[in-house]
Amino acid sequence: MCKSSIFILQIILIFLTLLGGISAWAVAPYVNYQGKLTDSHGNPINNPAMDMTFSIWFDPVSEDIADNIFQETQTVEVVNGIYNVQLGINSGGLGDPINFSNNYELWLEVTVNGETLSPRTPITSVPAALWADKAGDAYTLAGMEATEFVATSNYILHTAEPSAHHAKYTDSEAVSSMGIKANTNPLNHDKTTSFAELTDQAADAQIPLTIIRESDLISHSLSPSVHHARYSDNDAVAAIKAADGAGSTLDADLLDGQHASEIIDAATDETRTAISALPFTITSLGSYYLTGNLSVSDTGANGITVNSDNVTIDLMGFTISGPVSGTGSGIRMNGATNVVIKNGTIRNFGDIGILEDVDSGSPTGKGHQIINITVSGNRFGIYLMGSGFLVKNCSALNNDVYGIRVSGGGLIIGNIANNNETGIYATGCTIKNNATSNNTSVGIQAGGSSLLGNVSFENQVVGIGVANSLVDGNTAYGNGTTNISYGSGNILGLNKD
Repeated sequence: MCKSSIFILQIILIFLTLLGGISAWAVAPYVNYQGKLTDSHGNPINNPAMDMTFSIWFDPVSEDIADNIFQETQTVEVVNGIYNVQLGINSGGLGDPINFSNNYELWLEVTVNGETLSPRTPITSVPAALWADKAGDAYTLAGMEATEFVATSNYILHTAEPSAHHAKYTDSEAVSSMGIKANTNPLNHDKTTSFAELTDQAADAQIPLTIIRESDLISHSLSPSVHHARYSDNDAVAAIKAADGAGSTLDADLLDGQHASEIIDAATDETRTAISALPFTITSLGSYYLTGNLSVSDTGANGITVNSDNVTIDLMGFTISGPVSGTGSGIRMNGATNVVIKNGTIRNFGDIGILEDVDSGSPTGKGHQIINITVSGNRFGIYLMGSGFLVKNCSALNNDVYGIRVSGGGLIIGNIANNNETGIYATGCTIKNNATSNNTSVGIQAGGSSLLGNVSFENQVVGIGVANSLVDGNTAYGNGTTNISYGSGNILGLNKD
């Protein structure tokens, strides 16, 4: 008893063999098939002459003869269980190639010494290559070779000298070729045949009616402006300028008349409110965005005042600028909850770049997120009093006192604080992966916090000053008097100072 080792090595179908009598461009009508036979114990069979019948079916199980499109028997050599045959070699080919087109599913059945192996094996799409034999004239178009077509370059030369590119009939030859009989009646010698009459007869001679006359081509090449409605350069520029302006589709900041922020709104199903002038006061929750660089000239005014919870302010990469001096802040929150400020720059305010109100004795602000903001040239950069704050990927540069100050708990991560008096000042926070340098006093000052993986260098007094904190993985070097100043109550890991 024999059994098929199933997959064999899959069905390998190759159409590279060129046999006698088949043109150099034809496809050999055979399929290479390789398989493996084992006995009931799984041992490979060896037989120099085993009778095997191969049949191809439209269905994996049908026994209907109408579903059997090919069948032949071969005497096959089996070595170590492996055999290889060419299907169709005893039958003059596999038959009509159309059976391998149109996405038919085909199945191969193998019978060994009268025993039919099951299941039938699905044939993959490769035999469809047989259908390529139907494309023997694929190198022609409508039966014509490429050399019978006119190259584009010839058309260009045609416009310069059309007469050099025409094999032309004489008048009598043209008339004769169109089947127009010579006018032998002397009474009609003065009759002129119109162009329309000629084209009518040309249709009978299978000459296309869409004739481009040589005179038209010559006329176009000599005076193309006659055939084109064109702007002059000045006209075009004037038309573009006239159409340009806010809201036009020619604005570089618009797409189909929509600002980028409106596209964001549509994509996120979010209604956003534009801020196009300062000062601006937010009194209701929602999402707000800047439409451009904005400034405040009043020394006592804040740029944006937030009197609501659950607010997002997206600076859209723009800058809020202050008057340098005065008591105003860039963005000021008054005991708010869950305010997100992101993506932009706040600079040159006389008081604080971003402030959560510290006027009250018991700060109530909480949950604010300050992300990807640069604060520079202010008295304080970022000053948050309350709890649960996130300051992430921000830069505090050249502020007079604190670059970043957070009190009451939060996460300060991935920030840069350079050229302030104190780079980062925090209590009750996780301070992680920040870099401070060239501050005039301290790079990082912290109490009751976790300091992890920070770098502080070349600050004028102390690199890191810390007490009652977990301190691990920090690096401080090149600072003025002390790289790391350890107060009491610290838990120390491995730090480099």
